[in-house]
Amino acid sequence: NGLPALPRGTPIGDCRHLVPKSRTAVSVLSFNLLADCYVRVEGQPWNAFAHCSDDVLNWEARLPRIVEMLRLLAPDVICLQEVVMECHEEEWRLPSWMEKLEGYTAVAQGFKQKE
Repeated sequence: NGLPALPRGTPIGDCRHLVPKSRTAVSVLSFNLLADCYVRVEGQPWNAFAHCSDDVLNWEARLPRIVEMLRLLAPDVICLQEVVMECHEEEWRLPSWMEKLEGYTAVAQGFKQKE
């Protein structure tokens, strides 16, 4: 296709000059948040994360680092997996922490309401 292959992890913002003017560059980031409900679930050894300490798996400790990483990478599109919805006035909504990702419009696709 004539476009150079970029090394994995190269910020696309640094490489937009490589894209011919007749084409458009779009960066997409797919990221699994590791929902807290899947961490160290009793009876599920695959979720034990024995190689990780509790402080590394703690959602409150991970969240600021995740938000900062998403901001720094600044992709055009962010696709998140294992997003835990929040209930506000009997209505399920995207979590309020997503408001920290300024410049993005959040869309929920295929979420299941927990019974």
